[in-house]
Amino acid sequence: MSLERISAQNILEDISSVYHYPEQYVTNSNEEGKKRIGFLGNDVPVELLIAAGCIPVPVRGSRNKDPYLADEYLESGFEPRVKMQMGQIVNGIYRDLDYLIISNSSDAVIRVYYYLRALKLAEHDRKLPELYFFDFLHSKVRSATLYNLDRVQELVKELEQWCGHSITNQDLVNAIKLSNKTRRLLKRFSSLRGLKQHM
Repeated sequence: MSLERISAQNILEDISSVYHYPEQYVTNSNEEGKKRIGFLGNDVPVELLIAAGCIPVPVRGSRNKDPYLADEYLESGFEPRVKMQMGQIVNGIYRDLDYLIISNSSDAVIRVYYYLRALKLAEHDRKLPELYFFDFLHSKVRSATLYNLDRVQELVKELEQWCGHSITNQDLVNAIKLSNKTRRLLKRFSSLRGLKQHM
């Protein structure tokens, strides 16, 4: 087997490990001395998390794990993906996060935030990260734009406080470039997977 093929195999194994065992990634990332900030919802600006110098961790569900704990807190009508995500959080998979940012990307995600906030008050022994609600209005009117700008500025201040330093314009530029490059690579990776499935 060629060195290039071995290297590619190692990369795929690393990606697979992070995908299937996110809790290990969160725990091991502590060695870098960076804040580990999870996020749930489509509206959380990941570029700001990167610019702050922290490690962004998306909260995912898992089809391989029974979300029985989530069923104790969520109504049966919740969509499976959100129920799986809630299950991962209350199961303690993301207990090593320093903070968890939840946006208002859907009614179900908003309710997850309220349920988790209530859980932190009612069950002190349960390991849950500190919660932060990112309220982002989905409207094109000017008042909504101004409101969203205020919420983003508030998030920036929180991130600077959590991470202990200011976010510069250059930090943000670098984070945007990195995020755009990552999206292009993920799109390319997805297309290669499609090609492989049709071979």
